[in-house]
Amino acid sequence: MRFVPVNRHLLVEPLPEVKEEAKILLPEDYRPKEQFAVVNLLRASPESNSGPNSYHWKPGRKLIVNAAMLEEIKIEDQVYHVILENYVVGVLS
Repeated sequence: MRFVPVNRHLLVEPLPEVKEEAKILLPEDYRPKEQFAVVNLLRASPESNSGPNSYHWKPGRKLIVNAAMLEEIKIEDQVYHVILENYVVGVLS
C-alpha cells in the first residue's frame, strides 16, 4: 500500500533521538516532550505551497518540525507520520 499525502501535508520519518545520560533517576519509559524534532522528508503533497519538486521539499531532506504537531497514522500493519507544512520551522542543509 502506498501513502500519498494531500492538503499540504508532508510524509516524514522521525529520526531516532540521541539519548543523554540522566542526572536524576526516572522511570525507564519516561520520555520528556521535546518542542522540536528532526525528521526525514519522504514525500510532499502536490498541493504544497512551494510544490513537491521545490528545493525545500526534496525527499531525503532533514527538516526541523514542531514535535507536538507530528501525527502518527496506523493503517493495518503500517505506521505513517505526517505533518502540515506550516509546522516545518527549518531545513538542515
